[in-house]
Amino acid sequence: MEKLKEIIIRMLDEAPDKINFFNEIRQILFSLSPEKANPVDRVLWVPMDMVKANNYNPNAVAKQEMQLLYTSIREDGYTQPIVTIWSEEEQKYIIVDGFHRNLIARMYKDIAQRNSGRLPIVVIDKDINDRMASTVRHNRARGKHSVDGMTNIIYNMIKTVSRMLLFVESLAWSRWSL
Repeated sequence: MEKLKEIIIRMLDEAPDKINFFNEIRQILFSLSPEKANPVDRVLWVPMDMVKANNYNPNAVAKQEMQLLYTSIREDGYTQPIVTIWSEEEQKYIIVDGFHRNLIARMYKDIAQRNSGRLPIVVIDKDINDRMASTVRHNRARGKHSVDGMTNIIYNMIKTVSRMLLFVESLAWSRWSL
């Protein structure tokens, strides 16, 4: 291990972007990890402009709680990464959970500067309905979600399922053929 540490230190000294260097090491370790089923085994630091809010989050946070979140991040650092998916279409990470942790770095220059304009993320691989369900689970687990937002998510999930069922029927398949 000491030899590996020496190699890493030498390569780090030569790396033009130290954060990307560590992200690459994390990617390698994750690919070999027995825990790769857990996204938290690969926390990456990515530029804030590569992270985008989703368009369906039903979570609302009061001003006082946002101030508490800022204080927490300022005093303790980021203790939870932002959960994202990678969008090939947009070439950005789309937030599944952690919108307000993302917002803190955008609202407070001291946080953005401390993190070199980057956010800690993990990446999951989910389709839109599974992402919405993940967002709901994360929000409900914290006990905070809005009724209007939940209604919007459920409506969109039903609409997506309805389109899928129409497609299946257009192929003359039964609904249960899938």
